[in-house]
Amino acid sequence: MSVEAVAAPVEVAPPLRLRDHVIRGVACALVVSCVVLLATFLLVGERPGSYADLRAAVANGQVADVRVEGGLDDGVVGASGVSVHWRDGLIRRVATVTEASSRRQGRLLGSGGPVVVGRVDDSLSALDPGLRTSRTGHQPRSDFGAWRVPRWANVLAIVTVLASFGLLVAGPKPRLATRWAWFWLFCVAPPLSTLAFLLLGGSVVAGQREHRGRRLTGGWAFLLSIVLKAALVSVAAATV
Repeated sequence: MSVEAVAAPVEVAPPLRLRDHVIRGVACALVVSCVVLLATFLLVGERPGSYADLRAAVANGQVADVRVEGGLDDGVVGASGVSVHWRDGLIRRVATVTEASSRRQGRLLGSGGPVVVGRVDDSLSALDPGLRTSRTGHQPRSDFGAWRVPRWANVLAIVTVLASFGLLVAGPKPRLATRWAWFWLFCVAPPLSTLAFLLLGGSVVAGQREHRGRRLTGGWAFLLSIVLKAALVSVAAATV
């Protein structure tokens, strides 16, 4: 008696439609955008710092270079806000200081923060004569969460998050988690959480077989997002 082997049916993914190609193309472009943003945050992004901490670090020889943006021109009477930039280990820092021609001008025109009579770079160089300083004009920057980044990066981040949210709402049913679940996870730490949705939610591989396993639901994702957000806040506070 012979036994005839029966091959198990193979599930074949449906052919990609034009809509799937469009979704995949948009998702891939958004992945590239997220990678560019993350690299920008790491390479040129800055965290707020304290001018008092900067002075202490300069006096201890822990800072080699300081860059000052803006300030008063020579011979000008008044006060002007300047941004002081330096590196604290692997983290770039920025502090806002009022540079004034006199203490009185600083009190009258200052913003309530630290006031330096004269040039900020001269005041810092007095603490460490070997300190390298430079002065430049103001460069447009804006805040994105806890980071201060070039203005173009902030605009790109907003466009990327909104476009990814559009994929979440109008795109194919996401994998691993429901739409509401991905929505709550979206809010944890964009653009990192945005990148996680694009790579794990299925938009990059649009048109694949539907995920039939259990998916994270909105309620559990909401609780998870609270835990993750609290952990990230604790980490951010430790680096301030």
